[in-house]
Amino acid sequence: MTVLVTGAAGFIGRHVLEALAGAGRPARGFDLAPLPGAAEHVVGNLLDPAAVARALAGVDAVIHIAGIGTLWQRDADAYERVNVDGTRRLAEAAKAAGVARFVHLSSAVTLVGAGSHRGAVVTEADRPPEVALFGPYCRSKRRAEEVLAGVGLGEPVVVLPTAPVGPGHRAQDARGTEPMAMLCDLLSGRTPAFLDCRLDLIDVRDLAQAILAALAAPPGRYLAAGHGVEFRALLALLAELSGRPMPRHRVPQRLALAAAVAQEAIARRTGKPPQASVAGVRIAGKSVRFDAGRSLGCLGVVPRPLAASLGDAIQWLQTVGVP
Repeated sequence: MTVLVTGAAGFIGRHVLEALAGAGRPARGFDLAPLPGAAEHVVGNLLDPAAVARALAGVDAVIHIAGIGTLWQRDADAYERVNVDGTRRLAEAAKAAGVARFVHLSSAVTLVGAGSHRGAVVTEADRPPEVALFGPYCRSKRRAEEVLAGVGLGEPVVVLPTAPVGPGHRAQDARGTEPMAMLCDLLSGRTPAFLDCRLDLIDVRDLAQAILAALAAPPGRYLAAGHGVEFRALLALLAELSGRPMPRHRVPQRLALAAAVAQEAIARRTGKPPQASVAGVRIAGKSVRFDAGRSLGCLGVVPRPLAASLGDAIQWLQTVGVP
């Protein structure tokens, strides 16, 4: 069974290709960027019907990772074009091509809304109203799930990861995702203070194994969470692993939110992404506890220790000269 992986050149996509290869599963990549080496791939984007048709030729299953994965974009309309319409077009083409299995990568941020209580336990069953989600990225990921269900591919499998970290493959992977950019900023001393919150980090290699297992899982939604950690504890662990000083000053959420508003205003003028987004601060402020016990049990994935994931990430960042 040949598996098409969209977004195959990215941080998560390359690890998924490696997981497929390790399992002896033939795979084809689809991305805006070419894949190095001998990996079979098609260069193109989700909005190009001819490229999508070439990518789907002879494919039995699709793992859909491609999309805009950041909480802030200068062009907010791009979320709808890429994450929603791109998913719809791919799903419709996959249905026409007779694809038997479609695994869609959504996001755990769609499980957290304005009505979520601080510190609440969240599972894959949570589904806050779209209007309560934080920002256009979160809403676009929810709508992508809905349009996928409406295409009639049967019941697709949806994987909802928390924040993936770990070693990458290309230098641009160091800051290619917001969780990795956060690590770079902390390790390089570019973060002067921190928000007292809780976050969940999953090793990108464990996420790849969860996505691989989803190919054979019953239809439904699966939360791919790793380890919940208080930000203070994360800073202490990073200091221990890297030998570098970490920020000591805590910022109240109200001040962090005001700073994010100001950073986004500057970013709209310069085009340079803000270090912290309004949506990111609001999500972090909820400090929810992700419970992925049922999901990971079904997928047969046991997250590796957080210290191992962060240690490997730090070592890899050093090899590519970042930070």
